[in-house]
Amino acid sequence: MRVNDKIKEIETYLSELVEIIPENFEDYKNDFKTKAACERYAVSLNILLKQ
Repeated sequence: MRVNDKIKEIETYLSELVEIIPENFEDYKNDFKTKAACERYAVSLNILLKQ
């Protein structure tokens, strides 16, 4: 995979993550679906960065 392709993929994940991040930690902590989605994005980003 080319570097520019990797950068675009990471930018896409980050822009999608920004759309679902709650405004505060309490909302994050108390909303199971949002918490799970954010954690999935974080894991996916971690995997992308290690490739």
